[in-house]
Amino acid sequence: MRVSLFGVGVLAAGMVLWTSAMRPRASDRWIETMRARGEVFTFEELGLDRPSPVDPVLEVLDQSVGQLQVLHQAAVPVSVRDMSTGLDGVRRVNWREPRLVSHTGGVLDWEVAMRLADELGPVVRGLHAALREPRRDPGMDYLTGTPRNAVGQRTAAAVLRDLVHVELHRGDLEAAHANLLTLLRTARMHEDEWTVVNQMIRTVMLGMAIDTLWDALQAPGWTDLQLAALQVELEQVRILPHLARIYEVMRIESLLDLDDYAREGPSRFVSRRSRQWRIPATQRPPAWLEHAAFVMWRLARGDRDRTRLLVHYQRQIERHRALASGVPFLMLGPAPQPTGSWWSRFQLAWDLFPLRHVPNFDRATEHVVAVETRRRMAIVALALERYRLGNGHYPETLEELVPGLIEELPQDPISGQPLCYRRQSETTFALASAWVMSPPHLPISSVSLMNCGTWDTPPARVRQTSRSFT
Repeated sequence: MRVSLFGVGVLAAGMVLWTSAMRPRASDRWIETMRARGEVFTFEELGLDRPSPVDPVLEVLDQSVGQLQVLHQAAVPVSVRDMSTGLDGVRRVNWREPRLVSHTGGVLDWEVAMRLADELGPVVRGLHAALREPRRDPGMDYLTGTPRNAVGQRTAAAVLRDLVHVELHRGDLEAAHANLLTLLRTARMHEDEWTVVNQMIRTVMLGMAIDTLWDALQAPGWTDLQLAALQVELEQVRILPHLARIYEVMRIESLLDLDDYAREGPSRFVSRRSRQWRIPATQRPPAWLEHAAFVMWRLARGDRDRTRLLVHYQRQIERHRALASGVPFLMLGPAPQPTGSWWSRFQLAWDLFPLRHVPNFDRATEHVVAVETRRRMAIVALALERYRLGNGHYPETLEELVPGLIEELPQDPISGQPLCYRRQSETTFALASAWVMSPPHLPISSVSLMNCGTWDTPPARVRQTSRSFT
């Protein structure tokens, strides 16, 4: 009798599985509805199913890594903490200090660093030539998901940043200008590689270049042509509009993962993922439990979780499209979170990769918005410096920069308001956004809207203050 009941149970489970497999899935109907509205759900639809060309610049960068790291020989045993700020918490201008605080975290001796910079001249000139026109699309193979090695790009950017300070310290503005232009161009490399890792690398490069630019603006002797070239280069860098496309690519990848798991079952899929993601064998549940959980998931949650995943990504995509279209970050509201599932309460669900793969990159988005704010402020600062060169003083208002020095005044992407500006004297000014004037380390989502008419202007830090440092 027990055997008969067991057989009936198995047969019933098989019939349910067969019926659910033959019935049109709600998630498929949702995809077709959204596809009719212009959404894309395959790499073919995005135009990313193409051969992978080789970017020759990557080879140049990889070959230069060992040579560029020779600059570390200028390191001296001095605490970085002692070099990070000056008196009363005033931010120091790196190239003016007794020693150079390197981007790698060490402290460099100026004399040794200048000698090594001369030795690196041929290598650096090679970087200038290779990055004169950065390639937008590296031709990544999205079907295999193989990431590229960005060590060369990161190393080149860090050394170029240090070399800008070295040249500023000895007063060679021409060499500092060439290095700063190339540093900015590292942030334009592979602009159309739609991965979170690549876009975060580009964002870090851009932030590094902007910080270096603020210090460079404290040096006297810049020409209008030099500042205009930096402004044009900075205006060409795009990071905010790329976030929505990144989520489109992640949706396709997650959908492929989930469908592979549903088609292959736990043994083959999880084993394949264990090799790719190096999941320790101790984190794998017993095989019988994997298979039992798989059957239970297919019966009860498979299509629902697939729809849940798609809806979550759609909300993220629409949120980032609104951000790119000019909707202020503070107006977007809370970031969407995936709806709950009873399946996710089980530890077993966390041991199976595709069922927990609903990534949360809210902090990455905040970081991109913060760097975009600094980019816009830097563009305005360059236009202000060019105005001072031509008129002997800074303007009373930013509107005086339009249209001769800047085509259109950028808005604060966080608040949607104009950037706050005050001329402190003929040779100093303060420039701020809602986030920059907030307490240090305050998340962007916690920033309050700021009235430029009531903000407290900080005292002048150094000659030709280019922004208010907090």
